Amino acid sequence: VTIWGWGGSVLTMLALRISEAIVLRIIFAVFSFLLLCYVVYGLKKGTLKSQDKPVQRNWKTMIVFAITGFLGGMMLGWISVGIDTFIFFVLTAVYKVDSRKATVTSILVIGWTSLVPLLFHMFYFQDVPYLLWLMVSGGSIIGARVGPLLNKLVGRKIMMILFVIMLAGEVIRTFIELVVLPNFKGPI
Repeated sequence: VTIWGWGGSVLTMLALRISEAIVLRIIFAVFSFLLLCYVVYGLKKGTLKSQDKPVQRNWKTMIVFAITGFLGGMMLGWISVGIDTFIFFVLTAVYKVDSRKATVTSILVIGWTSLVPLLFHMFYFQDVPYLLWLMVSGGSIIGARVGPLLNKLVGRKIMMILFVIMLAGEVIRTFIELVVLPNFKGPI
């Protein structure tokens, strides 16, 4: 999956590069909305927690994951996320893997797949905001330690509801900024 993700992200960074920020924000908002719908559906049906089938290793599965990796890598190249969600969706919706296992798998995949776009932006495009990257890294390290504990403390369903609220907030904010108030620059 990761190798195909690298291919998809390199394709979007070099050949299918989108430089218009508004287009990228719309892609991200649509992506967030679709993910929101899937998670709400899973919460409503209870399917994200009541399943756990092993993934069969065969050619069909390999092809599905290659396509998933490539498409997710393309999203990663455009909006810096995507391959993790594509993997999570395929694992939970198609292969009926438990959502906890799918989450861990998708986090590992995005971690390794993000390495190639980071190196491209660092050495080829030379546009990595190092101070922002350092600032976010600390939160990521702390979040990786606190997240599982918080998940255990409040439960998976509450965490998924909080995730839905976060996604809904992002979709609403983008809609307001791009559709309702497109020329609003703020109070200053």
